[in-house]
Amino acid sequence: MPYWTTNSSLAAIVANRDLFTEVSPFWYTTSWNAATGRTKIVSHIDAMGVSAKATATKTLATTRTRVVPSITDSTPTHRMSAVLRSNSLRAGHVAQIVSLVVSNGYAGIDLDYEKFAFNDGSSTWAATRPAWISFIRDLSRALHARHKILTVAVPEMFNNLRTSGSGYWVYDYAGMAPYVDRIRIMAYDYSWTVPGPIGPLPWAERIVKFAVSVMSSSKVQLGIPTYGRNWVRRDAANRRLVTGSCPVDNKADYNRYTYSSSEIGSFMSRVGVAKASVQWSATSKEHWFRYSRVYAGKTSAGAATSCRVYREVWFGDADSVSARMTLVGKYHLAGVAFWTLGGEDVRQWSRLRAYARSIASVPTSVSAAATKRVASGALVRIAARSTSRGKAVVGGTARLYWQRAGATTWQSLANAVTSATGWVTFARKAPRYTGHWKIVISGTWDRSTGVSRPTNTSVNAAVAVRLTSTVVAAGKAVRLNGVVAPARAGQVVLRQRLVKGQWVTEASTMTTKTGFVSFRLQSRRHGVRYSYRLVANGTAFNSQGYSRVVVLRVV
Repeated sequence: MPYWTTNSSLAAIVANRDLFTEVSPFWYTTSWNAATGRTKIVSHIDAMGVSAKATATKTLATTRTRVVPSITDSTPTHRMSAVLRSNSLRAGHVAQIVSLVVSNGYAGIDLDYEKFAFNDGSSTWAATRPAWISFIRDLSRALHARHKILTVAVPEMFNNLRTSGSGYWVYDYAGMAPYVDRIRIMAYDYSWTVPGPIGPLPWAERIVKFAVSVMSSSKVQLGIPTYGRNWVRRDAANRRLVTGSCPVDNKADYNRYTYSSSEIGSFMSRVGVAKASVQWSATSKEHWFRYSRVYAGKTSAGAATSCRVYREVWFGDADSVSARMTLVGKYHLAGVAFWTLGGEDVRQWSRLRAYARSIASVPTSVSAAATKRVASGALVRIAARSTSRGKAVVGGTARLYWQRAGATTWQSLANAVTSATGWVTFARKAPRYTGHWKIVISGTWDRSTGVSRPTNTSVNAAVAVRLTSTVVAAGKAVRLNGVVAPARAGQVVLRQRLVKGQWVTEASTMTTKTGFVSFRLQSRRHGVRYSYRLVANGTAFNSQGYSRVVVLRVV
């Protein structure tokens, strides 16, 4: 979202908010502070106005779209590479970016660092490449620790051979893969100095193929151009295609121009190009047309003269966007990223929406059940079956979570894989406390993540019991000792005796911090047998627990 098209960019996002996951305002760049010998982050806010940024931020908040600003590199040639190679300068730059993200409440940052690739020269890449990965690693860890994301805009790479045919191998797609949340492939600017397609589809697909071979396709977004370029044509000898003799008082224009997709129609009208003259490249999947312009005037000697300059325009529009979006489904990509928003062919949105719906993931249903009541430390079985569109989810990754009663967070415990019938079973030693289980079946590109409803397991307090002696003389005393687990001070424990087939509570006490309780027993009757047990009352954390029965014989 360029700061110079803020209003039209916002309008596009608001109107199509259902299609966006994040937006990257082009608001920041990195420069070099010679006085301090360190980088500094410069804001473009002054160019757009502080109030405009505030309005944009407020508007984006209403769309629930994550704001992940882009930051570019405006340092002198070779400077960023030197920063990345220095442990201290790199750490300082990481801290600056993290501070920017956190202090503004952004969802993360998007790196658009291109100078070390396009300005430093490929002879520097071998040294820059590992330093770049160190920077990505350090920044990723710092951002992830704060629950922020990192995306990186990258030019093309085709392989890891590090040759002239490898593309911009300084970026090291595979090296970035463990750390970035997404890469945005800048599949445009294929033609720069001479007329040609902006980002031919076969070329873009070749980049995508390599990217998904070295990282999860779920991290890859395809960058799609929403602009066009206008060049002077070239002859077979690569000379400007110009006929006649150009005047000195009406100089011919040989510049290259860039237009947004939405500007192409009005430009064609200005230069007199009919829509019927526009060609479609079946290979590149882009439109193009040619036209010429006459410059009339005088020579340096004052004589009348004229020349004709022949020009060629290539541009992206809804048709080229439609062709490229199919790569998302073909390679299971995370989506597409547009450069830029606010000047696109508005026809692209309905097409994009229809395609998105056609490949949208289907729901995953998970039903789970667990052992309802167990003693602390006993075995609990938790099982779940997952289905999607009525069919078993086979080979799905299942993760078991536990939440103690009264807690607000879930603890991840184990992984397993669903069977041929969609079932998965976990056997776990019962936790110390009553609580809930849930099973999450990870989604795939075409199937959403499924989460079961919490299923409860009541964990009984475990009560161990022991008589200091199982035989006692009449009138003598013994101790009935017990230990309750999990140990908690102040838990009420009852001493019960079996009387005519019924358990009768005779006494109660409370546990020490180690869970220990003790009762004194004494009887004056000879030749009787008493059956005892201990009962730990239920709490907010555990259900009622019972000891085994012990027998005391009085002689």
